[in-house]
Amino acid sequence: MKNGKRNTTILAVLILGLTVTGIAAAAAGYGTEDDPLVTASYINDVVRPEISREIEDAAAARRTELLRAVDEKIAAAGGLQSDALVDAVAARAADMVDAGAAKWQVVRVPAGKTLTGQVGCQMLLRLGSASCVSSGATGLIDLSGGTVLGSGGALQANHLYMVTIDGRGFRAGADATVLICGSYTIA
Repeated sequence: MKNGKRNTTILAVLILGLTVTGIAAAAAGYGTEDDPLVTASYINDVVRPEISREIEDAAAARRTELLRAVDEKIAAAGGLQSDALVDAVAARAADMVDAGAAKWQVVRVPAGKTLTGQVGCQMLLRLGSASCVSSGATGLIDLSGGTVLGSGGALQANHLYMVTIDGRGFRAGADATVLICGSYTIA
């Protein structure tokens, strides 16, 4: 009986030792250079500020490049000879800077008219009523509600909608006022 107890004890110690060794070996693989652990505080305190700094640096470099291009154009035109030249160069520089910027505008759509957007166009119904116009099952993406608005569905006031397929939009039931960002047509 002593041999049976001793064998059981030895077996239990071996199993415990193997289990501890296995756990230690598995844990040793985490947090290495090949598989680093990343915490939320690292992302918030290190990664985000670094990305923001890189974006700001890129924007500053682009502004400097644009100003240099404007200066070259002025010099190539013989200097500041006329107000028209200065206005033209300034307008062109402003266009270059604003090329990637989103521009929101207030648009009034008369009752019965259809506003059709291009991909990426965003719209927010402020006043009036409107229903989705789509040739397929997918109409507008309701970014506020996280849903898809199908053809004929009513737009809700103060919900942000996005066009993800060219030719989607809405028909105004009553005169509608919307905020629009992106390319669109009214017919």
